[in-house]
Amino acid sequence: MNIQNQLNTILSLSSALICGSAMASTAPAIDITTNIPDTASLLGLAGMYDDAAEVATEEKSPWTGNIGLSLSGNQGSSDSVSFRFSAGATRTTELEEFNINVMYYFEYEDSVQKENNGNLAINQLWNLEKNSAWNVFAEGNWLYDATEGYKTRINGYTGVGYKLVNEKDRTVNLKLGAGAQWEYRGNTAIRPQTLVGMNTSWQISKGIKLTASASIANDVENFNHYLATGQMQFEIAIADVQGLALTTGIRDIYNSNPGTDSSFNQLWYWIGVQYSY
Repeated sequence: MNIQNQLNTILSLSSALICGSAMASTAPAIDITTNIPDTASLLGLAGMYDDAAEVATEEKSPWTGNIGLSLSGNQGSSDSVSFRFSAGATRTTELEEFNINVMYYFEYEDSVQKENNGNLAINQLWNLEKNSAWNVFAEGNWLYDATEGYKTRINGYTGVGYKLVNEKDRTVNLKLGAGAQWEYRGNTAIRPQTLVGMNTSWQISKGIKLTASASIANDVENFNHYLATGQMQFEIAIADVQGLALTTGIRDIYNSNPGTDSSFNQLWYWIGVQYSY
């Protein structure tokens, strides 16, 4: 009797298990993840992903700038000190380039002022079309020099340019134009001039760059009277500081008709540091 009861109990349990298994196999599956929020939503970060994507696709600013400084001095049989400050800004797009540069130079020796001059230069270039070698330019220059007879010189020109070399790391732009020059010498009149010039930029290697320019402006009424200008600067990057570079350069202006108390030739040179951003 006990054996019969035990067999009946075992059969009952087996039937229950079989029925339960059959019901489980036919029941619809339950996805336990359907109601669980994703991690970004749970933490309130979903919008940050969209912002990051917008930043990644944001265009690089067309503006760049630089600030330069050089100092030198000497004390011995004579005392001298010189100071040069420069700053500039450039805007570059596929169709145009604009830059403005300012420079101030001061030097004295044995309490006598030898140099005290400032220069402001503005240049604008328009490409005729994307990647075109031909362009149109306009430029203006203001020079103040307390130690020269002319004191103030203003000139401006416009014309056409041609990019003889237009590579990623090197450009050479030739230009031909016309304009006028005015110098403060009492009642000096505005003098119409022609202009022939060039500008070049060369990334020699990583961290080493050369920029240079040269031009000659001849008076229309007397072609033998001219103003020749040239400038060249090397930049050598300081590896440990991003944007900082050592600079050395030279600038020369030759005037074939300088006038009273003015020099035929003015030469400046410098060694300093420059920060670009």
